[in-house]
Amino acid sequence: ARWVLHKPLAVGDEGVHVLVGCHGLVLLEDGVIGETMERVALESLGWTLGRGDCVAENSGARKRRIQVINRYPFASSLARMSTIVEINEAPAAARGGRGVSKFMVLAKGAPETMASRFSELPPLYEQSYKHYTRQGARVLALGYKEMAAEAMSKLKSKKREDVECNLMFAGLVVYHCPNKFESATSVRALKDSGHHLVMITGDQTLTACHVARQLGMCSRTHTLILTETAPSNFHTGSSAVGAAVEERTGGGGDDGGL
Repeated sequence: ARWVLHKPLAVGDEGVHVLVGCHGLVLLEDGVIGETMERVALESLGWTLGRGDCVAENSGARKRRIQVINRYPFASSLARMSTIVEINEAPAAARGGRGVSKFMVLAKGAPETMASRFSELPPLYEQSYKHYTRQGARVLALGYKEMAAEAMSKLKSKKREDVECNLMFAGLVVYHCPNKFESATSVRALKDSGHHLVMITGDQTLTACHVARQLGMCSRTHTLILTETAPSNFHTGSSAVGAAVEERTGGGGDDGGL
């Protein structure tokens, strides 16, 4: 199977809306603060965060603006976040001079947890995100759905479980986050001094294993992932305590492992 990565400006409308409208960024006097990957996505797509939790397109005739109405922040236990937004588009001659406004749910999260949120999964969904996480990339699944226009009070009071369901799949976003130059040197120094090294991370399992190999934390060609209950993204058919999961990759220059 082959996977194609598109450049940011070639992403479809739905993917763009999720990337710029589903975020936890905050605008302060000295600039935008928040998650680096969210700031990079906003800048790469040519949008700007303004006052009042609103993002706007920097150029183009459509002059789209997205106003966040309600935000369900990222939770580590859920590995996802979502927003309810209003999307406004400038008047166009093709629409008789009328602007367009619509309400939408925008959501993103770890691919393995987002899978149950989609109304339908595309072919090769699991193979696709694992293809990139095995290479150390950070991968998020993007979803959306349209909502009927309602009073703001109703939109702001909707329960999270009623919002983050029956989503349409908008794509996978792949972030390449290289390790800091000094990381491998620091890890090597700690190992040489007899320290026992442990990684604590919120990254996807395959991503974490790839990073550990790059930093020299893993020296074996095969890695066992030991969990109290088998992770939902590994289909082992068992949830026994201490379940060991081993998944091999083929080709692509990987020398074994998950």
